[in-house]
Amino acid sequence: MSKLIQCPVCGNSISVNATSCPSCGEPIAEQVSHQIQSEKAEKISKLLARKKRNKSIFVSLMAICFIVFIVLPILSNFGGVDMEELKKTDPDKYEQLMKEKAKKEKEEAERLAAQKKEEAEDRRAGFHCLSPWDGSHRRVSQQVEEMMREPDSFEHIETRISPVNSNGNHNLVMTYRARNGFGGMSIGKATAIIKNSNCEATILSTE
Repeated sequence: MSKLIQCPVCGNSISVNATSCPSCGEPIAEQVSHQIQSEKAEKISKLLARKKRNKSIFVSLMAICFIVFIVLPILSNFGGVDMEELKKTDPDKYEQLMKEKAKKEKEEAERLAAQKKEEAEDRRAGFHCLSPWDGSHRRVSQQVEEMMREPDSFEHIETRISPVNSNGNHNLVMTYRARNGFGGMSIGKATAIIKNSNCEATILSTE
């Protein structure tokens, strides 16, 4: 039995092999061809989507197998040695390796503690608000430039910032160079309050 489609004009069901609608006489060869091509394109699209989904599932399964059968066994050993087996066959060697492992773990913990302490000290000092490139506070520099007659002449010289106070703020003093009204370069100074929490700047004065 041939496949039926609907006539685009009258809606009557007709065979895909027909050249025109028996009800209204509408030629349908072109419509049939278009519909068949659309159905083929839809099938191809679904097939590609299914293949892509299957590939994704396969990659996920391979990743899980890699972790279960390769990574976890390696992590269960120390230095490529089966510690459980070594514990039974050579207790002295096992104890030595465990001491080395404990020493490395202690050193790593001390390193992380020192790093956190240094970061905390930098934050207390306000250094986290300054550029690691030239030591400036970018927002303060930007605000000072915006107030200048010739912003392009601005040159940062030095920025000093005080440790955080009881209000959670830092006092900042920035020294800079810029062109004056006579065309020469003069030294200027700007003071600001900096919030420790988000490094937000409030300009107090410029000279």
